[in-house]
Amino acid sequence: MAGTLREAQKREGFDDRVAHRKALRAMEQYGRVLAAMRPGFVVASSIVEIRDVLKDGQVPVWMPYEMVVAEPSIPESWDVTSDSLGAWLADKLNASVLILVKSFAVGEPPPDFAEWVHRGWVDRWFMRIASGGRFRIRLLGQGDQRSVECMLAAAVPEMATNGG
Repeated sequence: MAGTLREAQKREGFDDRVAHRKALRAMEQYGRVLAAMRPGFVVASSIVEIRDVLKDGQVPVWMPYEMVVAEPSIPESWDVTSDSLGAWLADKLNASVLILVKSFAVGEPPPDFAEWVHRGWVDRWFMRIASGGRFRIRLLGQGDQRSVECMLAAAVPEMATNGG
């Protein structure tokens, strides 16, 4: 979706602020599709809603638009993508771990976030958010699907009980 939006921005000439907000809406639309496809996936637009969904033993699907637009510290540009927004949300939730799932094989990721940015794995704002985060970061990609499933299965009951 981001690629399509970047092309539309070039073609139609709207600014980065408009592109950022369109991308947030696109994320929400995709989230609604995911929630409709899986029983137990529930859309949530706030920290309170996310915690309530977790307490019910379900999986929150974040609708980021309202929270992100209301936060003036988040740049409205292509410097911020879903990776940074995920890190920002993980920080707000006091999460213990952030799992980034990529569409390519990751292998053993380099320990330096600057290298992740250099390789194009994450956006430029990610370093600022993730460096100050109180959470571990797992970077997974092609071939790691089973690891993701196991981590999510183990994490959802834990998050529901400890509020994280």
